[in-house]
Amino acid sequence: MLDKGQCWFKNRFCCVRRNKCKSPNGDRKGVNGVIEGVIVKQLKVHADERGWLMEILRCDDEFFDQFGQVYLTTCYPGVIKAWHCHREQTDRLCVVKGMAKVALWDGRENSPTKGELNVFYMGERNPILLVIP
Repeated sequence: MLDKGQCWFKNRFCCVRRNKCKSPNGDRKGVNGVIEGVIVKQLKVHADERGWLMEILRCDDEFFDQFGQVYLTTCYPGVIKAWHCHREQTDRLCVVKGMAKVALWDGRENSPTKGELNVFYMGERNPILLVIP
């Protein structure tokens, strides 16, 4: 079980404070191979005979900064949604039905992880919140 403020990636703990992470050799490159600023929060499902509940984001999460909007999107089987970019907003992504393969590429000019690629498999079998700078 993870303590508040911890996340899990590739069987290793990593910090969740944006831009405070350091790799084992002390530089500011991504922790455990994660693109700088990307946060992975493991989500916990609480289930009983009535159904289930999963808390996704709380205002007391260490990485919560502000509320903007919430939206829900669907993707039909066999359809790919790709190549989406924001220059000035942080996205928080959670897949609640099925599974999705999410690939992130760091194209930020001044990022220490520029050119890095991360792939996440997320959804019902791996419930995570992915924070994307």
